Amino acid sequence: MELETQIPDCQKVARSLGFATFIDHQLEADDLVGSLVSLVVGAGWEAIVVSSDKDLCQLVEDRVAFLDFARGARLGPAAVETKMGVRPEQIPDYLGLAGDSVDNIPGVRGVGPKSAVTLLSHWPSLEALYGEVEAVRDLAVRGAASLAARLESGREAAFLSKRLATIVRDAPLEVRVADLELGAPGWQVLDDVCARLGFSTLPGRGPQAARLSSGPAADRLSRLLVLGRIRIDDAALEQLEGPTLFPGRHLHLDATDLTEGHGLLAKQA
Repeated sequence: MELETQIPDCQKVARSLGFATFIDHQLEADDLVGSLVSLVVGAGWEAIVVSSDKDLCQLVEDRVAFLDFARGARLGPAAVETKMGVRPEQIPDYLGLAGDSVDNIPGVRGVGPKSAVTLLSHWPSLEALYGEVEAVRDLAVRGAASLAARLESGREAAFLSKRLATIVRDAPLEVRVADLELGAPGWQVLDDVCARLGFSTLPGRGPQAARLSSGPAADRLSRLLVLGRIRIDDAALEQLEGPTLFPGRHLHLDATDLTEGHGLLAKQA
């Protein structure tokens, strides 16, 4: 209930900064982000998902990157595999096995992250693994027989967990790519909301952002955004356009989920 009462003000803050906001009474925030990623990529754009939630790494592909801004980590497909031990498309399978207590995904009892990574190095998916689950007994790993038994008894939980962990990418959103374009900021609205809520740091940032968004700096989308756990400033956005991520192209779209601290930056390919 406390979060629900804060959502209108979160939306006002985002909209006053010129950002599009989205809310749905059935879909989770991850599903909205996933569907927006599909929308912009399908329209010929590339996207950066801004979040600290590793579940969203499943969206990463050649034209979609993941940015954990708090840790300064930018991940493409290879980096996701290095970090998590599985490919981006295997993350729902990984969570189906190992679970995630934060998101109430049970996984298979007795199967931890290391076992999940080992299994998915031999089988590409949960379906393939369970199609040959008896073969797990022959793996050259300690406790292979008991691991196979745990998998067999946890089959239902594994597939339920994978469904829970899989992000929807085709939600019927009534939105066009043009609707995501960064709009003109409304600094007075932002200042009024901040004053009413007792925020002391955001007011006064408007002129700084306005200065950065004009002249040569506008070519680098040098704008200031502070929302929840996401802080994006001029230097950070310059990093986004560094040699590792989308060199030499102009970032100018954003869709942000304020309740979860997720965001989406997109740019034309």
